[in-house]
Amino acid sequence: MTKYEPDSQGGIAGKGEAGYPKAGFWAALSANDQDNLKKLATLRAFAAETMIIKQEDEPRIVLVLLHGCVKVIARDTTGYQAILALRGPGDVIGEMSSIDGVARSAAVQAIGDVRALVLRSSDFRTYMRAHPDASDVLQRCISARLREADWYRTTATRPVATRLATVLLDLAERHGYPDGNGRIVIDLPLSQDDLAGLLSVSRRTVSRVMETWRKNEIVLTGRRSIVITNVDRL
Repeated sequence: MTKYEPDSQGGIAGKGEAGYPKAGFWAALSANDQDNLKKLATLRAFAAETMIIKQEDEPRIVLVLLHGCVKVIARDTTGYQAILALRGPGDVIGEMSSIDGVARSAAVQAIGDVRALVLRSSDFRTYMRAHPDASDVLQRCISARLREADWYRTTATRPVATRLATVLLDLAERHGYPDGNGRIVIDLPLSQDDLAGLLSVSRRTVSRVMETWRKNEIVLTGRRSIVITNVDRL
């Protein structure tokens, strides 16, 4: 078992065995690239609510999430905070700033307990430049995120229920698993505040939609998970 010790960034530094995700950026890499990146990385654990990356930070690190979920958040000059994205196991974090060297445009905060591979930005950038296959995987991930951002922008006027259903189905595809009873469990500790922030609507609006779905036995909600009981009706 790995022995962890607190580090200066609020995380827990250490190296050892870990379960590696079968989704996202990590899963798309070849086994050789995975092994090489593991050799360059340190395994860290971050407690829930830890601000892993701060907005305007210098681009010093890149993370690959192994366990848990983070939210990518940004504040404007008025103090308004928006959730730009949710990321889970297999996703790479901080790759854009590592490539262009520009200060972080958003912060990254752990929603629940998080475990991640942490690489120095310089090591990550050098590796990507020297390994075209890994770089191609990274470029595809960046393209997918640009399309995701376009979707949020272009669908802002659609009904909240439609947008929320799309978000839940996307989370189910990327981070869900079947429970054996025809249901899909989204095993991420997401609150209704998180979902509301992602859609730029009020928590009350999301709560009303979720309550309707619960009454119609379309979803079940728990403290740390959302269960889609009827995908076809969502």
